[in-house]
Amino acid sequence: MVDFEITRRKALAGAGAGAAVGGAALFGGSVLGSDWATADTDTTETLHDVSGTATSSFAVGDNGVVLERGDGGAWQTVVDSGPTGDGRDLLAADATDDGERLWFAGASGAVGALDVSEGNAGPTDYSAPTDSTANFDGLAVTGAAGEEHVYLTDQSGQVFASHDGGESWQRTTPGSSASMPAVSFYGARAGHVCDTDGTVFATTDGETWSEIGVEDADVSYYGIDGTASDDVTVVGGNGTVRTYDGETWSETNVGDARLNAVTTGSEHIAVGASGAVFQGEDWVGVATPTDENLHAVLTGERSIAVGASGTVIER
Repeated sequence: MVDFEITRRKALAGAGAGAAVGGAALFGGSVLGSDWATADTDTTETLHDVSGTATSSFAVGDNGVVLERGDGGAWQTVVDSGPTGDGRDLLAADATDDGERLWFAGASGAVGALDVSEGNAGPTDYSAPTDSTANFDGLAVTGAAGEEHVYLTDQSGQVFASHDGGESWQRTTPGSSASMPAVSFYGARAGHVCDTDGTVFATTDGETWSEIGVEDADVSYYGIDGTASDDVTVVGGNGTVRTYDGETWSETNVGDARLNAVTTGSEHIAVGASGAVFQGEDWVGVATPTDENLHAVLTGERSIAVGASGTVIER
């Protein structure tokens, strides 16, 4: 039985537990002990995203590495140079709704998919959609394998959408040319993106976008999760967490840590710089066994966060 919730949420960024406790206290929130533990990995490459599938969980990172969590809990490389074979960094990952296919994307237009139910036979290359060689920071996938909708965001403020499993693409620019680090979809064509200008955009058709905030943001956003049109959370610089109820935005500040990713599915977790982890609707800081920057988080029966230097922590 797979004990990971298949998720599209990144969204996706102290030395030892003692330093993490001290860091969380410095950020200004109360601190709880936790049972986060470091997992074994066979890489020191920075890991940028993590996703659950029907067979296991996977993480992606620099130089095109794709890691799979084995039955014993160790993470092992299953792809060592990305979909193009030339080691382009992989910055984002997400799985189809049925968990049968893992998509990933990253630097210089790299886009690929791995059919995990077929024994990880090797990635299919979908790189350079519409001939773009942009750096793709955000990725969201909806629908079952073979019928999926795939959404990419890049560092020039563009959204790339495919409604036929990567065979054809269209691109739009919802706002300015500010980088769009994260995207989250809660329906086949309904979702949100955020940018480093502090702006959030919404779509209900997967093609047209409208700005829904945030007025006077004064901060860059790096992570987003939305479970409905009136339930959106973004995280970013200066320990900022903002939530949207369909009409207004509310703000929580957890201190000075840059927050890179957030999930509000089975539970609320935000992760960020120097091993920072904040949990629950009150965003309470918890102890972690790492001081590495964390870039992405996955929740389910087991929660997982990944980050710099091949770091994986689990709870």
